[in-house]
Amino acid sequence: RPPEPVAAATPAPVATADVPAPAATPPIADRLPPPPIFQCNTYDHDSYLSENATPEPRCVRLDVTDVDGTGNAGEGVACQMVTDQCQRVPDGAACDAWTRRGRETEAAWKFSAADSAPANQREYERVQKILRDSTCGR
Repeated sequence: RPPEPVAAATPAPVATADVPAPAATPPIADRLPPPPIFQCNTYDHDSYLSENATPEPRCVRLDVTDVDGTGNAGEGVACQMVTDQCQRVPDGAACDAWTRRGRETEAAWKFSAADSAPANQREYERVQKILRDSTCGR
């Protein structure tokens, strides 16, 4: 007579005390709109999204020439302080802007140098949390 089948032992659960559980996404009814986001334009007609309505002025390098108008051989450096102009993205377009910001932070993280990858990953995860936990979340 063949032997009776024996049930396999159930493996013991793995302890996960040191692994934090992912934060639960709030129910749709409890979600708030995303924070304000701003479309900023640079002096040279480039644009970017920012969470800051008033970015810090920055120094844009100027070409320096000699008195006679010829190119400078590296004797001097000059810059002009410029401030980008930012306008708040309207509420109806905020989720699209935040989604774009998410793609930008993902690219910055995935294509970053090794020394800046951890900070870029944290920024990407922060923006993803804003998207997930706001009315932009799906």
